[in-house]
Amino acid sequence: MSTPYAPPERVRLAPRTRLSALAAVAVAAPLTRLPPKVLRAVLALASRGARAATAAQASAAREAVVASSLRCAVNGCLQRSIATALLCRARGTWPTWRLGARTTPFGAHAWVEAEGRMIDEPLPDGYYVPLITVGPPTPGSTCRERTAGILRLHHDALSAETDDGAVLLNQRTGDYWQLNHTGVDTLRRLLSGQTPDDAAEHYAAHYDIDPALAHRDILAMTDRLLDAGFLTRT
Repeated sequence: MSTPYAPPERVRLAPRTRLSALAAVAVAAPLTRLPPKVLRAVLALASRGARAATAAQASAAREAVVASSLRCAVNGCLQRSIATALLCRARGTWPTWRLGARTTPFGAHAWVEAEGRMIDEPLPDGYYVPLITVGPPTPGSTCRERTAGILRLHHDALSAETDDGAVLLNQRTGDYWQLNHTGVDTLRRLLSGQTPDDAAEHYAAHYDIDPALAHRDILAMTDRLLDAGFLTRT
């Protein structure tokens, strides 16, 4: 998972700054191998007690990380973003860390934000849809599990809508799943409490196809999402 860049101009760092950046890069390396769910928990724990980083603070941390590691400078977006967040934390702040994806063409990327914008990324805002976010601590913040009807999103699953439909992420396995607009509409109906028969009836009428074929397609999609750990039954 990475968006490769041309190597940037290396910046000379003060010895203490370089040492702290190298430490952040080293700590970030094994974290990149964690399942997304565990990684989010680790970063959320690390962010506790930190102040929100300013754009200048996040940019300075990212610059130090990039200057200290060629991998982070070129194509190690996950390690780069984690190391940037950890270096900010060592300085008493925390940026907004994000992991996201896009569907056409498919790609995944990790980055940091501060003051509502991506930090030093050669990408337009909205290019990737965030799936996991670990922001600065907010008093009283809570997590809600989306449940409804016969089926519900698994507690390890995250979803985000895109221009082409939606992308799902299994935080436990790290697997992604893409849905087109028809799949998104069908999934919404199932999560709202409709049975596969109800959804198939609507699908067949809307697209003027054989109800048996619509029913088979919906059951196949549902079974695959269940097997992949994106859905579970109530």
